Amino acid sequence: RAVPLGVATLGAVAGAVWGARSTRERPVSETVTGSRWQAALNATLGDRLADDRSPLAIETSFRHEAAVVSPADVAAQLDGTRSHAVLLLHGMGQTESCWQGPGGLVEALGTDGTLLPVSVRYNSGRPVDEVGAEVAALIEALWQAGPGPEIEISLVGFSMGGLVARAAVAAAAEGGHRSAGGVRHIITVGTPHGGSYWAKAARMAAAGLAIARTTRPLARFLDGRSAAIQDLEWAHGLERLPPLPGVRHHFVAGTVTGDRRHPVGFLLGDLVVRVESATAPAVTSDNVTVLGGRSHVAMLADAEVRSHLMGWLRSAVDD
Repeated sequence: RAVPLGVATLGAVAGAVWGARSTRERPVSETVTGSRWQAALNATLGDRLADDRSPLAIETSFRHEAAVVSPADVAAQLDGTRSHAVLLLHGMGQTESCWQGPGGLVEALGTDGTLLPVSVRYNSGRPVDEVGAEVAALIEALWQAGPGPEIEISLVGFSMGGLVARAAVAAAAEGGHRSAGGVRHIITVGTPHGGSYWAKAARMAAAGLAIARTTRPLARFLDGRSAAIQDLEWAHGLERLPPLPGVRHHFVAGTVTGDRRHPVGFLLGDLVVRVESATAPAVTSDNVTVLGGRSHVAMLADAEVRSHLMGWLRSAVDD
């Protein structure tokens, strides 16, 4: 009883704080601390927040310095020189700030004369296919607001963001979006294409706790995990989605051990995703990079990972 009551109390306090601060000049979602707490809350309860139309639910949108940016404003930055938009998709419980900071990918992309970094924020507790469809709609709006066929689009996703990237491109292709023809690269970093063992462990823990009467409330609490966490268990079937023609796919995986063949590295991968899962959709080895001595989150700021990403984004796509 204490667990759900505590969660409900936390939600009430968060709602009160949100209501008090949202009337000020800058919304909580545009502050560093507020956006991080909101992202963490959405990771665990995001699907229910969205169903309840809660103001705490994150809406899928382009962001610049934490503020919402319209597709038209992004399109205005695309011209004959800088015509390649690189959409950055964060992982579960994160915001677009994970790509920022000294030496981050946003900074590296900003120094390139042809690549335009475009940050996306989304509710990481909602089903992957729903978020992917919304990202596809954003891309289509960007395409229509800009110079059209002259725009090139690439998607870079970290962890769950890689699943969202693949779902977005699939939704655009299935929906007949004109922007689908402009997609050049899909790059995923530490993405559980074949499922996450942590998500599977949550289901197994719930099943184990349900055996005893005294621990069944905890089992029900675990069973209430967000739709996205449940999607991560089996990667929402995206491991069966074949690479799309005309789109170059790249996969980055890591292991905490220097040698990926080490038993610990083989079993744990980067401590969140195993190599086999992070590279599951790959059909050839030339677009797969496995780096040793890397943990999951550390790959976001890793210089070698960034070097690979920039090299792929600058390369032409083989038809």
